[in-house]
Amino acid sequence: DRFLLTNQRHRDVIGDTALLSAFISLQTCATDLEQLKYDLDHQRQHFETLQEKLTALRDAREALNILRYEHHQKQRQEHEHLEQQRRVLMIQKVADLRQFKHTQIANFQESYFQHLLDEEHKMKELFKKPKIL
Repeated sequence: DRFLLTNQRHRDVIGDTALLSAFISLQTCATDLEQLKYDLDHQRQHFETLQEKLTALRDAREALNILRYEHHQKQRQEHEHLEQQRRVLMIQKVADLRQFKHTQIANFQESYFQHLLDEEHKMKELFKKPKIL
C-alpha cells in the first residue's frame, strides 16, 4: 500500500524514511536471525558431540559389565574346580587312612595270633616238662 501511494505521488522509494527504517529493521533482524542460526547450529553440534560421548560411555559400561560377568564366571568355575579337587583329595586321603587302618588291624591280628601261638608253644613246653614233686 505504501509503495502504491509513493508511486502515485511520484516520489522515489529510496528516499522514503519509513521504508528505509523498515529495511534497516529487517536487515538487523536478518543479522540477529543469522546469529541465532549460528548459535543453534553450534549448540546442535555440541549436543551431538555429547550424544556421541554418551553413546561411547554406554558402550564402555556395557563392555565393562560383560568383562565383570565373564571374570565372575571364571572365578566361580575356578572355585568349583578347586572344590572338586579338594573333594577328590579328601576322598583319596580317607581311602588311604582306611587302607592304613586295615593294614594296622591285619598287623595287630597277625601279631596277636603269633603271640597266641607263642603262648601255646610255651604252654606245651611247660606241660612236657616232668613235674617234680
